[in-house]
Amino acid sequence: KKYINSKPLLFKTIINQVANIHTIINTGYLIYSIINLKYIRKNKLDLTLIILIL
Repeated sequence: KKYINSKPLLFKTIINQVANIHTIINTGYLIYSIINLKYIRKNKLDLTLIILIL
């Protein structure tokens, strides 16, 4: 019974880890975009694309 019950928990843990990695990547991209915003500002089209992505 313990083995059967631990399987969904393991699956949930894996899903949470994948979600955490995805969040870290998105946060990193957001920070990267903010840092590079001053370089992108000269091109209004790129700035618009970043706003749409966020």
